[in-house]
Amino acid sequence: MTDAENVNLELNIGGVRIPLSVDKPKLTAVRETEQELRELFDTWRDRFPSKTTQQLLAMIAYQYATFYRELKDRYQAASNAAGSLEYGIDSLLKRLDRIVESDPSAKP
Repeated sequence: MTDAENVNLELNIGGVRIPLSVDKPKLTAVRETEQELRELFDTWRDRFPSKTTQQLLAMIAYQYATFYRELKDRYQAASNAAGSLEYGIDSLLKRLDRIVESDPSAKP
């Protein structure tokens, strides 16, 4: 990756500045994520005024970790289902091949 394909920027989440180098095609997604995090931080700061910035950031990290875990579990379940379907299709194709091989009139 060349420097021309990267953008150096600084995110600001809960007053914490994070320097980052991002591939240009991912820049919009990074900025949208930053905005979502800022909005969540502001919402929770208003809802939980006694929480410190560190506590709020920990709560946000936990929420996003939970979202990530749920997506990871769903991905694994979908991958397992796809594997089962692939196995079923392969079995049917092998069975069809055996039928065609045993009955020459069934060949196209």
